Order: sequence, then structure tokens, then C-alpha cells
Amino acid sequence: MQPLDRDRGLRVLNGRQGAGCKATHSSGFQLLFCTRGSCVIGAAKISTHLCCYGKLVHSGVLIAILEELMSRTARTFLTGAPHSTQMNFEFLKPLKNTGTLKVEGRILKVRKTGKGGLATIEGVIINDRKEVAARSTSEWKVEPPSACDGT
Repeated sequence: MQPLDRDRGLRVLNGRQGAGCKATHSSGFQLLFCTRGSCVIGAAKISTHLCCYGKLVHSGVLIAILEELMSRTARTFLTGAPHSTQMNFEFLKPLKNTGTLKVEGRILKVRKTGKGGLATIEGVIINDRKEVAARSTSEWKVEPPSACDGT
């Protein structure tokens, strides 16, 4: 059994504190977004400690990036109060951390319902060969703005 660092509750591994310790690692990942036409495009800069097996980016990190991308896409292009109802993820190619990952989000379809609508949003992560390495589609329910006000 590994000893614990009593001050922080982290396991001490070979004299070093475990992953996630602020003293050992800087930030997780940084995202920058902008719009281009009907797309949200962005860049994700990922710290090396969020990678596994060399420089492969951990799938949980890719999911977090895609979820934030699709949320930004929904808030940018949908009127009202959008919230996700389901998401599907596909990991098409192993994704190595080459410094900055390119991401793109777009609305695929919007359907009206009685008091609001439903939208399908796609997010992709593109590798350094300009291939789609990860893809996600999500369904979003769009409530009228008054639903958030409590009116």
C-alpha cells in the first residue's frame, strides 16, 4: 500500500505526489472558441499529464472538450435555454497530443415542438493530418427563454 500525504490526502508515489496535485502539475486544458459562419471553431491546448501511453490524449479529456464545444455551439446558435438530453461519442483514430487540437461544432438539425424545440449538434476533433479523430453528436432540448425566468 502506498503512503498518504496527510496534508493533501494524495498518495505518495516514489517520493512524488500523485497526479492532480497542483504542486506537480499546472492547468488541465485550455479552450479558445470563435465562430466562422454557422460553425464554432476552436483550439484545445492539453497538458501532457492528461495523456496516457506516451502522447495519446485520454478519452475522458476528449469527451470533456466535445461536451464544452457542443455547449458553446448551442448557446451561440440556438435561441432560448438549451440543455443536453443525450450524447454519443465515437473515437475514430488514436489522437496524439501535438500541442493544439482543432475542434469544430455545428448544428445539424433543429425541430420545433410545442413550447420550444429540439436540436442535433455535432462536434469533431481534428488531428494534425486534418482527419476527424473523434466525433460526438448530441440532442438538445431548447426551452423558451421565459422557462428560465420562472414566468
